[in-house]
Amino acid sequence: MALSHKDYYSFMELNKNIILAKGEKVSLRRRTLDDIPLFLKLNQMNGEAKKYDAPWEKHETDEEFTIRVTKSIEKEAGGKISMAVIIDQDQRPIGTVNSYRDKGNPDHMYVGISIYEDSLISKGLGTEALKLWIDYLFKTQNLHHIGLETWSFNKRMIRVVEKIGFKNEGCERELRKWNNEWLDKLHFGLLREEWQG
Repeated sequence: MALSHKDYYSFMELNKNIILAKGEKVSLRRRTLDDIPLFLKLNQMNGEAKKYDAPWEKHETDEEFTIRVTKSIEKEAGGKISMAVIIDQDQRPIGTVNSYRDKGNPDHMYVGISIYEDSLISKGLGTEALKLWIDYLFKTQNLHHIGLETWSFNKRMIRVVEKIGFKNEGCERELRKWNNEWLDKLHFGLLREEWQG
């Protein structure tokens, strides 16, 4: 059942500071419409996060991005959360974690993460945030398997998923050519029974 406009804004006001998971260095909280200007600014940055997150994909205009994110946040008001904001100890947003379904397979979900500021990369923040997100998903959804896909040039992400306990589940060799280099698409997975959260 869709929420009325009034109910939606009441819901968002009550829930905008809800912490979904808390760690030592970072926490995860719900997204709200108030976050859109921040997401827009972060989407325009051209640092490490953009460099390794499928840089060949066509980028949306600011308007397309705003419309898509608004719809996504509004959809979460009445259901399961597909993305959360990573905040540091000062409550400052530093990135996002996300999840998306494997179509036709309700027992499986893919996850992803972005830390937006280059100065915050390689400090353990992303590793902790991804662990919190996986733990949250296993606790709140009836999942058997969580997967993560990345490209062979993203060495940091490969180290993070291996550190967390993901298993290498396959490789699509030389699937894409980028900057005169053939890239492999790597598949990692984690079963509920393997999760040590």
